[in-house]
Amino acid sequence: MKKKWNVLLIGLLVVFLSGCGIASTVKKEDTNSDKKPSTQNEQQKPTPTPSPETPVVDHSNDMRSFLTGEWVTKEIGNQRPLAIMIANTTVVCPQSSIDQAKILYEVPVEGGITRFLAVFENYSALEKIGSVRSCRYYYVYLAHEWNAIYAHYGQSQYADQLLKNPLVNRISGFDSDTQGIVFFRTSDKKAPHNAFAKGSGIIPYAQKKGFAVTHPEGYEGTFKFTDDSNPVMLSNGSTANKVVSGFVISDSYFQYDLATQQYLRFQYNQPHTDAISGKQLSFKNILVQFTQIGYLNDNKSLKIDLTGSGKGYYITNQKAIEVKWTKKEEFGITHYYDLAGNEIQLNQGKTCILIIDQNRKGKFQILE
Repeated sequence: MKKKWNVLLIGLLVVFLSGCGIASTVKKEDTNSDKKPSTQNEQQKPTPTPSPETPVVDHSNDMRSFLTGEWVTKEIGNQRPLAIMIANTTVVCPQSSIDQAKILYEVPVEGGITRFLAVFENYSALEKIGSVRSCRYYYVYLAHEWNAIYAHYGQSQYADQLLKNPLVNRISGFDSDTQGIVFFRTSDKKAPHNAFAKGSGIIPYAQKKGFAVTHPEGYEGTFKFTDDSNPVMLSNGSTANKVVSGFVISDSYFQYDLATQQYLRFQYNQPHTDAISGKQLSFKNILVQFTQIGYLNDNKSLKIDLTGSGKGYYITNQKAIEVKWTKKEEFGITHYYDLAGNEIQLNQGKTCILIIDQNRKGKFQILE
């Protein structure tokens, strides 16, 4: 009888212990046996922070600049640019507001010196541009390529008749009604080096003369530019870290700056800077145009052939390729093509154009 009670007590004890969770604990260990224990690194791994989204820029009131391909307001983009003659001798350097020009031509004049045709886009707030010098006939054709209002202070005898052409909308410092409105002189230099223009007078004077101050409907511009996400790399081009113009007097050259991906301009053995901003001139694109340069009847004034065709270079992003330029008529547009016959696209930004005598082609250099 005693044995039976012992067996009964043992059975009750097993049932009691199972109810206290011993059996369930064993079950939990069995079900988790296939799981790997988490490591310390996994436990301390930080939660990734989502990267900020690229802000969306509203360009509904903007347009692509005809001069640079960059976004500008429609008011600025549709306004006719200003193309103005700027001197380039040591006595006038540094020039004022020249770093604001979007297109800058360097072209020879008499005596081996060069002169600039600077093409401005947003010029109304520029208080001092210059110094401004006289016109040569070939600059008139260059200014017309941009549908620009052309400003100059005097002209050569060979430009007189051309400036009367109704296609030319020009503002001359020799016209008395431009004084104080567009042009003014300073006392820090002697004439003719002390003539300057103020941008605020250009549009009011142009309107007074009856000139259009905006581009016509359907105007398409001169250059073709790449879009934001597809820059021109010229991967098959030659390395171009330094570009030497070979001009006799200014001895201008460009040095590629890796940090800004721009070509910095130098002349007269020093950085070419702006008198107002103090900044060195820089360009995204350089176009080189070799052409025939001779003399007119006075055996002093230059004759520069800008129509027809010739060779040259397109230089951007530390690379250079050979190009062919063509211009069908004097008041037409110059087009640049690669050697496969495709019209080139330019990177967005400012462009410097060098018009170089093909007889001095050997002085022009592209250096690695």
